[in-house]
Amino acid sequence: MWQITTMNSNNYPILKILFPLILGILIAFLGSFSFKYSNYLFFIIVFFLLFSAFLFHKLKYKKQFLGSILLQICFVIAGFLSTQHHLLFNNETENKDCFQKNKDWIVTINDMAVEKERTFKFRCKVEGSLQNNPIQENAILYFQKTEKSSNLKIGDQLLIHAKFNPIEKNTNPYSFDFKTYMQRKKIRYTAYISPVNFQVVNTLEHFSVRKMSFQIQHFFIDQFNKAGMDGDEFAIATAILLGNNENLNPELRNSYASAGVSHILCVSGMHVGIIYMILNFLLHSFDINRKSRMVKNIIILSLIWIYANITGLAPSVLRSAMMFSFVSIGDLFNRNCNIYHSLFTSLFVLLCINPLYLFEMGLQLSYLAVFGIALFQRPIVNLWTPKTKLTKYFWELISVSLSAQLATCPISIYYFGQFPNYFLLSNIAVMMLSFIIVISGVVVLVFSFSNIIATFFAQILCFEISKMNIIIRFIEKMPGAVSDYLALSISQVILLYIIILGFYLFLLNKKNIFYWLSIASLLVFSLEMAFYTYEGKKEVSVTVYSIPHRNAINFNYHGNSILVNDFMINKTENDYRFAIYNHERTRKINSQLIEIQKDTIIPDLHFFKKSNCIVFDGKKYFIVLSK
Repeated sequence: MWQITTMNSNNYPILKILFPLILGILIAFLGSFSFKYSNYLFFIIVFFLLFSAFLFHKLKYKKQFLGSILLQICFVIAGFLSTQHHLLFNNETENKDCFQKNKDWIVTINDMAVEKERTFKFRCKVEGSLQNNPIQENAILYFQKTEKSSNLKIGDQLLIHAKFNPIEKNTNPYSFDFKTYMQRKKIRYTAYISPVNFQVVNTLEHFSVRKMSFQIQHFFIDQFNKAGMDGDEFAIATAILLGNNENLNPELRNSYASAGVSHILCVSGMHVGIIYMILNFLLHSFDINRKSRMVKNIIILSLIWIYANITGLAPSVLRSAMMFSFVSIGDLFNRNCNIYHSLFTSLFVLLCINPLYLFEMGLQLSYLAVFGIALFQRPIVNLWTPKTKLTKYFWELISVSLSAQLATCPISIYYFGQFPNYFLLSNIAVMMLSFIIVISGVVVLVFSFSNIIATFFAQILCFEISKMNIIIRFIEKMPGAVSDYLALSISQVILLYIIILGFYLFLLNKKNIFYWLSIASLLVFSLEMAFYTYEGKKEVSVTVYSIPHRNAINFNYHGNSILVNDFMINKTENDYRFAIYNHERTRKINSQLIEIQKDTIIPDLHFFKKSNCIVFDGKKYFIVLSK
């Protein structure tokens, strides 16, 4: 059972090492430091740990603060060293010139294929070249889609002839930094491989948990196929149940994002919770004595972690699996599990495994949503007491959705630049349907040995998913469904969280200090917003975007601009969302589209275009298009 109590930092000793660990991670990630002193820092950690243990043993309780300080310094240094280790690339300068030449390389496939429109994408480990270059790198390889490449699998060792290209930084302003994102995964190079430039030379049959997990995942995906599922229903089912979202089309993704329920398309704590409930129900007969309950909990924990592996071990799944592991262990020892303690402990364990998880958007949204539900849901529920059970049920659902949205709203706007105005309506519908969909999907997989039974339940599952898609698309098309082109800076996100927590603590404790903290933060937030708006209104600029095989130039005059391009009729194009949207929303630019071949005169914006010649704000520009 979860025990939800008022949060008091004195009840959570894990915070005394979690916060220092996070501080060390931030120092290493945001700073620029040399790696050559790492060994000395490790010895400092050992010395401080031993000395703090001595102080805890020798000094009285009230005088043990020095030992606590030394222990916290240890975790600051540990977070710093761990982050530096994960950011470090071996032989970075030595390999660079050699790696970007056409050579014969030995590579090992260490991930399942991701099928693209014309290629198969694999994550591989480069073992070295036949020219005796001992290089150890991870790389992304794109194989032309053929029967030969479709048979490649995890563990295959290949001889390839290729030139590796470094993943380039996206040069468009305020665009997603794909290079840094991939570097966090220790991948810096990509290569395209034609069918004549590779051959399988060996297959490594050693046991790999990741290989086994992907094999099980694809086995289950095949079961959905065999049961007759296809199209959007198949894509949604594999995304919700198995964490495989490669089959989702962009239009469907945008519909779910606009309705504010894109979180349903990835496996999260809700899915793990439903699996836990199903397993707990099926194994209730084991609740006889302590030994049988231990067997039950071992089975539940094993299956939950197998499921977590099958879904790709996303941070949200890891967090949920850890939390339910604490639930099972607490149940075994007849102890209630405090949700805050489980949250903090699971986050601490995750950051010990990989400190760069802290910067994953999925982990941030996942933890904030659960923390928001734990913190705000009960006070929101207490605002009103429904008179009927049905009304109470819906009020509970509304309070959960409001709590999660309140906690994730600032950071969601920061990442996505939009706010779904009908999130309550869509979340209530999706929360009820997704519960039924997960159960139906599990039934399909359980009865996959019988094609007749599996097909019957697959038809029910398709019906449920199709109805959910209809609801989502209806909500998306409602007037004012999305507030778009929103922009927040990091400082504004922090200020919003201070405002939210300040008012919450004021309502909870009735202390004026929290009220005035919120008011002061709101004032600073308003002034900063006004300043950025004023700065944007003064800006006159020309921006040439980098888009492969496309041309787009933004002529911005005090926040109103002309977007000259050769590929857009409206702003629903993927290239616009990827390369231009973030720049326009961040700089608060309102643009109108002009075809690159069209002559245009707009006096208010000091813009004149005739053929390939453009006069803007008294300056002349000439467009040269290569054929």
